[in-house]
Amino acid sequence: MVKNIKGISIKTKIPITIKIYTRKFPAILLLCRTDGMGCRLSSLLTAMYLSEKLGWKFGFLWDKFFYKYGNDEFMEVPEVDKVFNKDFIDKHCYNGAIQLRHDPTFNPINIDIAPEVKDYQEIWGNYFNHHTSDSKFLKDESFKTYIQKAWKNLPFVDDLKNIIKDIEHLKIKNFIAIHIRNGDVFGKIALNLGNHPIVYRMFPLEIALDIIKNNKNAKIILFSPDGEIISKFAFMLRQKGFEIYTAKDLISDYKQQFYNDFAELIFLSYAKRIYRSDASLYSDLAYYIGNAHSKISIGEIYSPVKQYEIIINNPVKDIYNNSICKIAINIYLYLKYYNAQKNIFKYIKDFLKYLKISEELEIFFFHRVILFHLLNSKRYSTANLFFKKYCDNVLDMIFFKGVYISHAYILDDLKKEILNLIRNSNIYYPFLYKAAYEISLRDKNYEVAIDLLKKINKMGIIESKEKIKKHLSYRLGKIFIDNYNFLSFYKIPFLFYKEYKKYKKEKGI
Repeated sequence: MVKNIKGISIKTKIPITIKIYTRKFPAILLLCRTDGMGCRLSSLLTAMYLSEKLGWKFGFLWDKFFYKYGNDEFMEVPEVDKVFNKDFIDKHCYNGAIQLRHDPTFNPINIDIAPEVKDYQEIWGNYFNHHTSDSKFLKDESFKTYIQKAWKNLPFVDDLKNIIKDIEHLKIKNFIAIHIRNGDVFGKIALNLGNHPIVYRMFPLEIALDIIKNNKNAKIILFSPDGEIISKFAFMLRQKGFEIYTAKDLISDYKQQFYNDFAELIFLSYAKRIYRSDASLYSDLAYYIGNAHSKISIGEIYSPVKQYEIIINNPVKDIYNNSICKIAINIYLYLKYYNAQKNIFKYIKDFLKYLKISEELEIFFFHRVILFHLLNSKRYSTANLFFKKYCDNVLDMIFFKGVYISHAYILDDLKKEILNLIRNSNIYYPFLYKAAYEISLRDKNYEVAIDLLKKINKMGIIESKEKIKKHLSYRLGKIFIDNYNFLSFYKIPFLFYKEYKKYKKEKGI
C-alpha cells in the first residue's frame, strides 16, 4: 500500500506516464469450498459477512461438483454461471487466477482467530475452519440479520429466482421440519472410514420416529436427499395415523438435482422449527436465511445412551433392512455408544456376523475395530487367530488402499498397537508379525521393517519359504537388506524398479 508520498523526481528525455495505485482493501477473503450446495452457499455467505467485518475484499472460487451415493441418488453443484449472474462473477469470482485446492489432508485453522488474523499462511492465504456457522466469532446477533439480507441480495440466475418465487407461492408455513440426511453417509467411502460423517451427519430413522411421536399433533415435513427410503418411511407413518409429508410430495420436480435441492432448501427455510443431525450446513443455512425459531440437533436432546435405547428398542426394520443400512447403523452405535462401554466385547461379538458382507462391500471398519480392541485388551493369541481368519487376505484394504484411507477411524491407533506388541513381546505371533512388517515397509520405516524381516526368518516364517519369497514386499525388503550399505545404497531404487517389473510380468499385470 502506498502511503505518505511527498514527491517523485525522475530524470528522463523520453515522455513517460506514471500511475500510482493504492490498495482499497488490506487483504482478500476467499471462499474455496468444493463440496455440496449447503456447505458451499453457507460458507459463501459467511465469507461475505467476515469480509465486511474485517474490511477485506470478498472473493470466491467455484468448481462443479458431482457425487453419486445411491442407484438414483446423487448431489451436484453446477458451474458458477448456472448459479450467479455475470456481474457478480466478474466482480468476485477468481477462477483461473488462483488454484482451487482439493487436498483432503489439509487441517484448517479455526475461524475464532479472526478478526486479528495471525500470520498462518499456506500457499496463498489464511485458511479457516469450514464449519463457520458454529464458530464463537459468529455468535453475535448481527450474523443472522446480515445473512438474511445478503441472501435476498444474492444475484442468482433467473432459474433459481423463479424457484424461490414458486416456493413463496406454496404458502405452507408453521410446520416442523426434520432434515434426514443419510444417503451419502451410507456410501462405501464414508462407512469404510467410519469417522465424523457417521457420527455427526447420520440421522437414524428411529430417532426421527421418536421426535415425530413427541410432536404428534404438529404438521411435520420430512426433508431428505434419500428419496426411496424417506418415501417408505413417510408412508409407514401415515399408515399409523401421523400427518406426515415429504418435501418432494409438496414441491415441483425441477428435473435437475441441483434445482430440486435448491427448492428444498428454500422450503426448509419456512419451517418454524428444524430438527437436524449434529452437523449439517444445509439445514444451518435454511435456519439462517429463514425465520425458524430454533434449529435443534439430535445430540442436544438425546444423549448417546438414550439414542442407543431408542434405536435398539424401536428398530425401523421394514425401511432400511438391507445390509449396508445395517452396517451403517451399527457403526453409528459403536461410535456413539459402544466405544465408551467397559464391556465392549459384549457388543463387538455381534459385529462378527457383518464381516463377510462388509468384505464384499469393501467396508473394513469392523475388521479394524475388532482387531484394535483385541490388541488393546492384550488378547494377543486371539488377535493373531482373528487376523489369520478375517484380515490376512484383505490386509491391503484394511491398512493401505482406498480413498482417504489414511483418515480411517482408529487406523493409526491400530498400527501403533501392532508395532508396540511386536517390539515388546518375545512370543511369535506370525500373522501380527506379518502385518507389522507390511505396515513398517509401507510407512517407510525401513529400519523397523529390516529388523522384523530378520525376526520372521529367524523364528519361522508364517507360510512356506518358497511361497513367502514370492510376495513383493518380501522381495523388496530382501533387496533393501542386501544393499543396506554405503557402497550399494544408491542402487536400491533401480533394483526396486527392476524387481517390480519382474513381479508384474510374473503376475501378468
